[in-house]
Amino acid sequence: MTTVNQALDDLLVNHLTLNESEIARGSKSHNYIRDVLINKNKYDNIFPLFVDGDFLSGSYARGTKIHPLDDIDVLMIMDGSGLSVIKNGNIVDAEVRGNQLTSNPILQYLGQDNLLSSRTVLNLFESAMKQTHPESKIHKDGQAINLWLESYSFGIDIVPCFHIIPKDSPQDYYFIPKGGNTDGWTSTNPKVDEQISDYIHKKHNEQFKGIVRLLKYWNRVFNNERIRSYHLETIAWYVFHDHESSVSSYEEGLIYFFRQCRSLFASLCPDATQIGGNIDTYLSINDRNETLSNIDATNTIINNGYLLGMANDQKRLAAWKQIFGDEFN
Repeated sequence: MTTVNQALDDLLVNHLTLNESEIARGSKSHNYIRDVLINKNKYDNIFPLFVDGDFLSGSYARGTKIHPLDDIDVLMIMDGSGLSVIKNGNIVDAEVRGNQLTSNPILQYLGQDNLLSSRTVLNLFESAMKQTHPESKIHKDGQAINLWLESYSFGIDIVPCFHIIPKDSPQDYYFIPKGGNTDGWTSTNPKVDEQISDYIHKKHNEQFKGIVRLLKYWNRVFNNERIRSYHLETIAWYVFHDHESSVSSYEEGLIYFFRQCRSLFASLCPDATQIGGNIDTYLSINDRNETLSNIDATNTIINNGYLLGMANDQKRLAAWKQIFGDEFN
């Protein structure tokens, strides 16, 4: 008979893991769009310039994206020459990385308050994408411009940003649009996210990223995708970072997560990198409560399946099938 871990592995491999053709199409598409934006100023000299170092971010870059491939996040680092960093109304002692040009195009978009609106920048990127991809669906999506590639059935999220290098701290970060129809910017560093994810993955016998993909599938089939991917992954970082030992299997890791995660979903969720603020501000009271109820329901199913520690494989498999649905067998 199939064991629980074999069935979980089959679910990952056959239904959740991106295949080679998806990865190849994604790579071709995001590289092309990055080149288009980087070269746009050559014939449109009022479009922002860039500095070297644009990079992928998000779950695709961290290896925790699940099938289907519906979006790829690309951070495009704009030339920050002539700009200063302002937080809470005060100038920060930091450098905005740039090419040190005296005629940086981005400076013409400063407002009457001498501040650069992130909405203005997003509008510039949206307009540029509509010019180069007139047949595609393009829209602002929070902190990014989403370009939907119908022929591939996935989108590219272009995130304009500035690279900030503090003079009083070794930790650099990036300013990205705050989103939500605001003019502000928020601090982040996806490269630190990757470092955290890789550290925990190694600590837990390289089981962690598979567990995260399974949790994202639970969020899809059992929780109606109420929790955003990054929020769920951050909760998983907190849960497994504090695990006294190393998990040895997907089954063990999932049980441990659901038994430990409730209080973390019930309270505010700070950015694990300590660069940004709370990352769950998007979550409504109703969606938070529904998620907590679904965590309770999941734990009840698990407890019944493992009752008194005497459950056989058949009973445990039946429990996980209740949780993951028809794709689990």
